[in-house]
Amino acid sequence: MEKEIKITYNWSRDDGKDIDKEHEEALEESAQERIFEMIKEGYRGGELNDRIRMNDKDGEDGVGYSGWWSLLISTL
Repeated sequence: MEKEIKITYNWSRDDGKDIDKEHEEALEESAQERIFEMIKEGYRGGELNDRIRMNDKDGEDGVGYSGWWSLLISTL
């Protein structure tokens, strides 16, 4: 038996601006933590939400991001 598992996810800023380069690593970690948590609960897709604050230019509440993820399992 051989299977392939493909996880796809994306992020976008809630204000429509481009994603800050310095936020990319934090968003990647956030997505992976949430996705693996939800997979353990039996989900195959869902929403992603986070607020990132790396420095003062991100504002007091940080920058809001939203996205989605999906899981595809294929038999090879």
